[in-house]
Amino acid sequence: FVKHTPDDFRVLAGSSATLHAALRAGAEGGILALSCLLPDACHRLFKLSVGGEDAEATALQERLLPIAKLVGSMHGIAG
Repeated sequence: FVKHTPDDFRVLAGSSATLHAALRAGAEGGILALSCLLPDACHRLFKLSVGGEDAEATALQERLLPIAKLVGSMHGIAG
């Protein structure tokens, strides 16, 4: 879907649980509740993903997943 958007339209991920996959699919960034708790980790995940470091990005995404699920799923967006 991302590749079918107009050139002046920016796609952002809204879930830290899928940030790496979204960036690989063409999203340009993310708006993540998790970044309020772990800004450095979220920034590192972004840099690894856009830098093509898939193995490291996947490993970091997997480590962040339990926390991301708590923030978004269990406690809701407001945390």
